Amino acid sequence: MSFGADFIAISEQKLSELQDTPRELCDFLRKELDEQPSESLCIDDAWDILAQTLDKLGVAFSVELEQLEGLPCAEMAFYVPAERVVNLAKQLAAYSRTELSTTLESLDYEEIYHGEHWSEEQEEFLELFETVVAFFKNTADRNEAVAYLLT
Repeated sequence: MSFGADFIAISEQKLSELQDTPRELCDFLRKELDEQPSESLCIDDAWDILAQTLDKLGVAFSVELEQLEGLPCAEMAFYVPAERVVNLAKQLAAYSRTELSTTLESLDYEEIYHGEHWSEEQEEFLELFETVVAFFKNTADRNEAVAYLLT
């Protein structure tokens, strides 16, 4: 079994409307993944290296997350409220490739999901990180929240 992850932009209003109906929220998020690729981002198995990198950089990504309870479409589900998305977008954009490369060199890849791959494919991660930065910036510009699904 392999874990993957997705970020999905969602309006605070829509999230509020659907939060008490997990099946409907899952249906909406899955539809967004399928039909609105500019408003979603599949990070596949990079979720752990992303989290580890952000922790090393001092970006409190996990602190920004709120639990989404009982979603049948995910092993774990969280969201980042719109006001926190703005803060995260600014933090993420502040890091240079050099800082990221230095941080990647300091990670313990034996402790990272698919660490062997990421230790050999750091350039792939750097490119993904740029995509994550752009996703959060665009989502912040629209003043939306981000759902984060581990599937």
